[in-house]
Amino acid sequence: MFHKYKDPPQWLLNGLLAEEKKDPNRKCPDCGAEPDKRHREGCDVARCLNTGIQRLQCDCEKCGDDIWTGMWPGIQECYDQKLLCFDTATSTIMFDLNEASMRKGRV
Repeated sequence: MFHKYKDPPQWLLNGLLAEEKKDPNRKCPDCGAEPDKRHREGCDVARCLNTGIQRLQCDCEKCGDDIWTGMWPGIQECYDQKLLCFDTATSTIMFDLNEASMRKGRV
């Protein structure tokens, strides 16, 4: 079960973001795109730039070229909006990608 982490301290947000950025050459875990490069066709991680959903599931025909930043999509938005959650099963604090997605209307 996940619980929202309200008013997280900046040091915690900074630490989680630093962990995400610790490998500046991290490739996309699905298609292997290098940072600042376009995701390859068929990549599960690539997002439609128009709708925000997975490019594989989108039929808007205006998806654009999603670029791999070295971080999972939504991480920067979670950091900027201070969105964290606590996973009771693993006792882990993490970025709340679900909340970020709901706020954008991308569910």
